[in-house]
Amino acid sequence: SSAASDVYKRQMPKVTTNPTLSGTYGTAVKDMTVTNGVAKAGDTVIDGTWTLTDTKVSDVPSVGTTNTYEVTFTPDEKYNGQYETVKVAVKPNVERKPVTVKADNKEKTYGQENPELTFTVPEGSLVGSDTVETLGVTLSCEATAVSPVKEGGYAITGTSSSANYKVTVTPGILTINQASAEITVGTETVSYTHLTL
Repeated sequence: SSAASDVYKRQMPKVTTNPTLSGTYGTAVKDMTVTNGVAKAGDTVIDGTWTLTDTKVSDVPSVGTTNTYEVTFTPDEKYNGQYETVKVAVKPNVERKPVTVKADNKEKTYGQENPELTFTVPEGSLVGSDTVETLGVTLSCEATAVSPVKEGGYAITGTSSSANYKVTVTPGILTINQASAEITVGTETVSYTHLTL
């Protein structure tokens, strides 16, 4: 039949440059950006459209994912069916999601150990079932139990080891207050403030 001969005559374009899928962590595959590839017949570039046709479009891939998703090249109608459609398996390029957290300000009295250092995450910053631990934040402060009272306090800073989040830690301040003590002289009790110089 003529239909069979038409199918027989169709050429299969060769994909010389794969299309790309890109997005930020937290973006579902269906919302990622598809960048066109290049399909050729011989040395001739074939015009057409590149469309995400995978069924797993609700997936939210992590940074460095090895999963692939189907993108289909459909040749332009101007070729009158001369070329076949081509399906390509594409591994997404997922960027880390930017998140800014704030190291909480803390206070302590001179001579005490540093309080537990904590930070605040803006609502809506985390993806899906991710927890604060997913951000991989480690806080530190150079002050120790015997660090002197210092105007302006000591900076609380942080780093992150997260694979999926690009975390910026806004520093906090640890304020050290003067220690007060009481001395009994005879029957009089005198309060004084311990000053560190």
